[in-house]
Amino acid sequence: MPLVFIHGVNTRDTDPDYFVAMSARRKQFEDVVAKKLLPRFPKFRVLRDIYWGDLGVKFRWKLTSIPETRPWESLGPGIGDLDNPALLEFIGAYTPDQPVKGGDLETLGSPTDSHVLVEGLAAAAKKKLEGDKLVRPGDIVRAVFTPEARRFDCVNLGDDQKPDAQQLSADGEQLALLLRAASIVADRVDDTPALLGTSSDAALLDKIQQLVYAEYAAQLAPAEDEAAEEDWEHLGKFYEKAKQFAVDELSALIQKAKGAVASVRQDVPRAATLVALQKLRDQVSQRGLRFLGDVFVYLHGSPSGEIVERIREGILAAAGIAAENEEPLVVVTHSFGTEIFYETLTNGDPTVQNLKVALWASAGAQTSLFAEMALFGSSDPALPNASTKTLAIPHQVTKWINFYDAADVLSYLHAPVFAGVTDIEVRNGADLSTAHGHYFLTPKFYEEIHDHL
Repeated sequence: MPLVFIHGVNTRDTDPDYFVAMSARRKQFEDVVAKKLLPRFPKFRVLRDIYWGDLGVKFRWKLTSIPETRPWESLGPGIGDLDNPALLEFIGAYTPDQPVKGGDLETLGSPTDSHVLVEGLAAAAKKKLEGDKLVRPGDIVRAVFTPEARRFDCVNLGDDQKPDAQQLSADGEQLALLLRAASIVADRVDDTPALLGTSSDAALLDKIQQLVYAEYAAQLAPAEDEAAEEDWEHLGKFYEKAKQFAVDELSALIQKAKGAVASVRQDVPRAATLVALQKLRDQVSQRGLRFLGDVFVYLHGSPSGEIVERIREGILAAAGIAAENEEPLVVVTHSFGTEIFYETLTNGDPTVQNLKVALWASAGAQTSLFAEMALFGSSDPALPNASTKTLAIPHQVTKWINFYDAADVLSYLHAPVFAGVTDIEVRNGADLSTAHGHYFLTPKFYEEIHDHL
């Protein structure tokens, strides 16, 4: 059973975090989806991504016209290097002198309108009102790991020079394990808040580090049990390196979190707002423009035909492997990659008419929105009408599931537009800056794919 992934816009293999994110996602597919299905589908394999980023928009002056934002100058020393708006927002949501108020950003996946008064991280962890789900102690864990989660969706633009793919891919595998461990710990803390303790903020953060590292190490243990005797020396070196990676990553994250708590408690609302504004400006100016640029190139530029051709060739190659192994084909698409795949299936190309896709899983997609605007070549402006209220899914697809997150402003429901699509909500602590790539961190995403297979 081949599984192939099609990325969306704003993806380049020259971006610093591209190979980290790709390898981390692949590791999750192999461990959560493939491994559990091997007894039924012994030839299950995760294929290389169908990459088309090189055909996207190119900025001739490399966006040098964008002014630099410096919101930290008015905040004083200590937090200028903090890249964690979710943690700042969390601290700001629980100030001791005023009721918790709803903010403009849904940062932690929890409602913030309530009468609850809490002080600091430790008090927030302790505040678990009976029958009141407004406070999720696990959100503290999720907030601490926000910077790492953002690496599932490339954050910074590259300089057109490909980075060290081999080393970054290895880091991505370990990052996948670390983030999965953090997600498991966060869920566990939601059920048992006492796991964190409440003596002080620093002690609470140290406890998060201990719990996540223990869960990370536990995930490595099964491979050790399955290893052949002759593999022990190699495996020992792998474990030593993997555990050191976790120690280094966790230590850096916890130290930044401690710095944030100590530095901004007196002026948290302002700090949180300025962090959000900086992120908004940076994303709209750089990544946002490249996002829009890729869409414009696809809709109006000459490379759009090349992009569809790249997708068509990749899908046909994956289908050939499926037919040879007599196992089903699985296609996973992210964001605008979903629209491109839909167009590939419905543009009348005879070479894909007999294609068979057992499961199509889309995440953070806008296909339904594009259908509403009749932007596809196959769009019929007369629909919907009195007799036909929804569109049929492409005939090549047996089952289509669509993942969305209310915090992801680029994700849309598909079931109201396409008959037969199953919409699945993902709500696991992502914020506006992380939600679009956060699906590939969330264990539920992979577990749902496994269950539907």
